[in-house]
Amino acid sequence: MIKRITIISVMILGFVFLSGCELLGDTEEPTVSITQPADNAVVSGTVEIKATADDNEGVTKVEFYVDGNLEGTDNSATDSEYSYSWDASGEDPGSTHTIKAKAYDEAENVGESSVITVTIAEGAGPGMEHCGTISEDETWYAKDNPHIVTCGVKVEATLTLEPGVIVKFNADKGLLVGYSNSGALVADGTADAVITFTSNVSPASPGDWDGIAFGDENIDLTTKLNNCVIEYGGEYYGNIYCYYASPTITNCAIRHSSSYGVYSYENGFTEFSGNTITSNAEYPLRIHGEYVRTLGSNNTLTGNTNDGIEVAGDYITTTGTWLSQGVPYIIAGDLSIEGTANPTITIAPGNTLKFAPDVRLRVGAFHPGALIADGSADSITFTASKSPPSPGDWGGIEFSDNTIDPATVLSHCLIQYGGGNSYGNIQCWYADPTITDCEIAYSSTWGIYLYYSELDPAELLANNTFHDNADGDVGP
Repeated sequence: MIKRITIISVMILGFVFLSGCELLGDTEEPTVSITQPADNAVVSGTVEIKATADDNEGVTKVEFYVDGNLEGTDNSATDSEYSYSWDASGEDPGSTHTIKAKAYDEAENVGESSVITVTIAEGAGPGMEHCGTISEDETWYAKDNPHIVTCGVKVEATLTLEPGVIVKFNADKGLLVGYSNSGALVADGTADAVITFTSNVSPASPGDWDGIAFGDENIDLTTKLNNCVIEYGGEYYGNIYCYYASPTITNCAIRHSSSYGVYSYENGFTEFSGNTITSNAEYPLRIHGEYVRTLGSNNTLTGNTNDGIEVAGDYITTTGTWLSQGVPYIIAGDLSIEGTANPTITIAPGNTLKFAPDVRLRVGAFHPGALIADGSADSITFTASKSPPSPGDWGGIEFSDNTIDPATVLSHCLIQYGGGNSYGNIQCWYADPTITDCEIAYSSTWGIYLYYSELDPAELLANNTFHDNADGDVGP
């Protein structure tokens, strides 16, 4: 009897203990620290405030305070990094301000960062106006902020912007670099002193000003946008428009365009990495197929009306790799991988390529070419851009008689919804690429169509997965 009472008592105590723990819940505070700007930094214009935060159960949001006032909140971390853009352009030159961050978890535990102090750059006054053609090298200084563009500025020399410069554009005005005569723009900001291109209209709206346009006389190896904010433009097809120009664009925030974030017409980029392109009315980026290889890493391209990279139809004649940018490539026109230099295009693992109606990916049509799509590390998808997709929405992948067979591989890929105006999701015309461990589905015709190909249908059937192909899996 005593033993039974003891067991019951222990059970009750255990229940009370566990219940008490549940009521107490998570009491551990998140940790948070400001990583940018540095303490005692001198800043101006748009100040990018960044913080890292961590918690045992996960951080739900980070709040940013300036002089004790809540200025902004970020609840969408990238690699535990949170950020807010503080517009300091209205602050008095020489004034000091405190910045602090607070991190929250699901239990509403709060962690606070150390307070940092920043100083607004001296020299800001009523501003300096700019209009017309710059025909001799010129520098714009932060002490003259803000720089007001009152009519279109055309750069036919080298225009250098000092870190921290703020450029504001009147309605429907823009900056043309390298049109008619050679010119360059050097806007090399720092993490603590970004260079800002923005609207002079209040309140600012997408499309207020034209944007920055680089022409075919742009001096590509000199032109640089680094640690810049470009916002509220868009009338030149995008906040940034490149016409046969290849500028360097790195570590920039490109946002609030009335059209594309960046629109590239022919040519690509000398360097393109570390950019955040968000809140734009069209795609974050548009580029020709030949120049996708010029896109670098660490770009964030989400939060736009259309999240993806729009790829214009093109002949791809130069070897390169299509890196995974975290959003799909939207193929707007036929791509043909071929050329006298024997180009090989590698599609990096994890990529998704979405094709517009009747658009095809051709390899080795008239000149040698190769395609490597090895999704062993992370599956690669070739599919339709229409939503919802249907069989025949795009033309499929076409390997022709100039395909470099030993170098061409489709492995661990999903190929679906092709066959439109063609013979299959995959077509091999006198071509023998390696096709293995792929899922091939929803073709409006054949899964794989073979024409004078030496590929063994039995091996293709054994080494790949097929389903829902209208005319059959491998044929004819």
